[in-house]
Amino acid sequence: SSNSCKTSNYDVYRANQKNFVQLPGSPFLYQVPISYLKLFATHPRFCKQENVFVREGIHSKPDERFQRYYWEILDFNRRWKPLAVGGARQKWAGLDDALVDFENHGIRIKQMPAPIVPSEDLYSRTGISYSDAGGCGFSCRILESNCIFSSTGPAIIFEEENFIFPVMAYLNSTPISFLLDSLNPGNHYKINDILRLPFPRTILRNVTISTLAEKAVSTKKKLLKMSLISVSYTHLTLPTN
Repeated sequence: SSNSCKTSNYDVYRANQKNFVQLPGSPFLYQVPISYLKLFATHPRFCKQENVFVREGIHSKPDERFQRYYWEILDFNRRWKPLAVGGARQKWAGLDDALVDFENHGIRIKQMPAPIVPSEDLYSRTGISYSDAGGCGFSCRILESNCIFSSTGPAIIFEEENFIFPVMAYLNSTPISFLLDSLNPGNHYKINDILRLPFPRTILRNVTISTLAEKAVSTKKKLLKMSLISVSYTHLTLPTN
């Protein structure tokens, strides 16, 4: 067990070091409640799940050559494809204003010296994308089927698409954001950080959680239709007297 008490002007934490053995890499996470630590002992990890793929996407450097904002392209065509990128904290949907030059399976990018185009077989599949940049808390959002994921906006792809919404709700929860920031206090959420998380398979059968997450995505998409910098923008409805 662990607890804290006030001694003089300092917080003193006492923890049983055996509790940290069950954590991947056995980090000394004295600040993590024991109830959170038990998740690692009672549930398998993401890396142990079959048919769940956590992958880094395309590196489109130099970005000024191979990336565009959607308002810079008059017509979406075979050359320019939607690109999931990282950025500011965005839950459920969003960060959908980037395009990448992916004509002929990204032939121009692949002709660059030492191109990095991983997991190409998983491109253009519905799933979850998240921002790899930390600092403001973890957030993930829907990855549409017409979208390519990137190095700054990695993807989580499932063989069974009905897993998307319950897992998205789980990953967007406050406890998971806290765990990720504890496991990696750096500035970026690495693929391995996601793979180390406990994966409670019971959430996959929780209809309530799945339904709420689906509604959250739908609501966010409606809000994006009123955002001038979103590819989903349609119109801005002004109040009338």
